Amino acid sequence: MPLFGHDFWRIHTHQHLAPEKFAFIAEQETPDALGFFLASGGPTFGLALMKIEPLTATQPCVFLEPTPDGQTRCSIYHDRPITCRAYPMSKFGAKVFQREATLCPPDSWSDEDILAPHWRENLQLLRVYRDIYVEVVARWNGAIEKWPPPEPLPASVFCDFLLKVYDEIARVEDGLQPDRWREILLGWARVERQEDDPGGDVPRAQEPLWLAHFRRTRDLIDRFFPDLAPLPFQRILVESRPTES
Repeated sequence: MPLFGHDFWRIHTHQHLAPEKFAFIAEQETPDALGFFLASGGPTFGLALMKIEPLTATQPCVFLEPTPDGQTRCSIYHDRPITCRAYPMSKFGAKVFQREATLCPPDSWSDEDILAPHWRENLQLLRVYRDIYVEVVARWNGAIEKWPPPEPLPASVFCDFLLKVYDEIARVEDGLQPDRWREILLGWARVERQEDDPGGDVPRAQEPLWLAHFRRTRDLIDRFFPDLAPLPFQRILVESRPTES
């Protein structure tokens, strides 16, 4: 189960666990925007949730514990990663649906269950967490490329960087009023398209709230490695829709 920076920070901070107790570093088979360098030009790595030894795909999560009645439960349920909270649902536009070929039995969720608003909110939060984490990783990778270390860095250096960045991000997010955060969350990566100017840029003063928050978060990220010039924003999937009349 992959971990984004928000997940990593929350488990460490709320559960008071050292990173090596719940996360492991895996070399990516297919490099993507979530992959970070430990050496310039080297392989990319990703963060994943620790499993009970040995680390194989069939082993249960390290936080899955047995109960007296023979069942199992998540021992960090309120701090579980966003990928766990959103599983096994996906979203296309405003429609939420259960993905095929998941580990959940087909009848685990009724059509009524899938309509529950928390699925949409968790799927939106997954997008928020991913998009911000990609910016954090890009900042780290840019620094590695500009100042190549003489030998591969230990993963703990990247983990320390993550915790410091997300300490700052958490201060901003914790300072938001609940209704403002909900507006950011539900509007994330959505842009109203003007029918008479479908390709025009939106003036900064008229930006949607989510984009203003994204810029503010990027400003925080750019304070790390201050001698490194700001990088271009990483590519995200933006949903454009006509302005409602």
